[in-house]
Amino acid sequence: MNAIKNFFESIEELVFPSFKLAIISYYYPINGTSVNGVAVRVYYVSRELARLGCEVHIFTKKLNDETCNMYNIGKGKIIVHYVETEEPADYINDKFVAKKFRYMLFERSVILEIAKESTIRSFDILNTHGWLTSSAFALKLFMRIKWVHTLHALEKERLKEMSYEDRKFSMFNNWIEQTIKFADRFITVSESLKERLSIVYKIKEDKIEVIKNGVDLSIFHPRNLLRKGNRIRIGFVGRFSEEKGVDILIESIKNILKNYDNIDFTLVIPDVNNIGQNMLSLNSYRSRLFDLHKRHKKRIYIIDKSLTHHELAKVYNSVDIYIQPSYYETFSLTVLEAMACGKPIIATNVGGLKELVRNGKEGMLIDPKKPDQLEKAIAKLISSPNLIKSLGDNAYRRAQNYSWEKTGQELFKFYKGLIFSHKK
Repeated sequence: MNAIKNFFESIEELVFPSFKLAIISYYYPINGTSVNGVAVRVYYVSRELARLGCEVHIFTKKLNDETCNMYNIGKGKIIVHYVETEEPADYINDKFVAKKFRYMLFERSVILEIAKESTIRSFDILNTHGWLTSSAFALKLFMRIKWVHTLHALEKERLKEMSYEDRKFSMFNNWIEQTIKFADRFITVSESLKERLSIVYKIKEDKIEVIKNGVDLSIFHPRNLLRKGNRIRIGFVGRFSEEKGVDILIESIKNILKNYDNIDFTLVIPDVNNIGQNMLSLNSYRSRLFDLHKRHKKRIYIIDKSLTHHELAKVYNSVDIYIQPSYYETFSLTVLEAMACGKPIIATNVGGLKELVRNGKEGMLIDPKKPDQLEKAIAKLISSPNLIKSLGDNAYRRAQNYSWEKTGQELFKFYKGLIFSHKK
């Protein structure tokens, strides 16, 4: 049987040789830590694509002294290009303007890097993520590269739930709208995002493929950690951002601490200590959170840095319940990771959360912006250890359907079909 399988694989390689892929992502994991879901997805799918024989080039922002790295994985390889860009001029005092300007400078440099790499061998596919559409638009126009754009959110809608500082730069979204329609195909991370993309940007549904995120099941799995007494610990992992529902989170924590003396919280909020420097509109929330922490130091544990996946797995396994009170969420890797660790979920019934968590099966779904519903859901769970266990067991089983291997295979099949249809 193996000989027959190898024979057909050899024929397939002759008929359809491995392809060369360019992935543009401003973010990529550094020293095992990831700042957002885009970086996590790019890291894992690139490894799976390489195992399937692809030559994957990742173009990402150079932060420190990183150098171009190449890894041979399976039948393929990964080359990470750390793109060096200029810093915005000193006279740009507004940090948000500077941040958006960095994107523009990065994309300009990426165009040059990809053009240079293309002289060795042309790229078959260019896959961009998030905001980064300018470079792909130019490369498609002048180099005729097939362009796939992966959406992790619909910025036009996400901005409505974000801070004043973010909303100031909605004009960047206008540029995305003008360029994104030139992409050959689109990938979304959930069915709900596909539906919104089709409606809001008038994209035909047959141009949109849903390829969901996965979870590293070798890292995120249940662990029996030593617990003390009968205390209940509730966890949250996410940015200190309005669309994550931090106002509801803080209000609920305050009321829960007042009404229950056996509940503690673990909050992983990277860089929360510096949030006020860049996000003045979030200062009041930050002050309320740290005021609570000051008065309840033994009951609120705040981690203000990005964690590795192994560290995150320990956090999930140290809590009894995981909460996600987001106003806008198209998927949520943190919810999936907590589910893989066997934790029941309390989440808002928005976007992709409704696809991950089924109400009453893996957890409880609540309306957004309703702290009383979050508090009632917590109260219901803590009153029944059996319910915590049954929902957690269901969450673990459901998470087994999501793996990065599956995501990579679906993506490989999608790329292959796109290239093949183009060459016919």
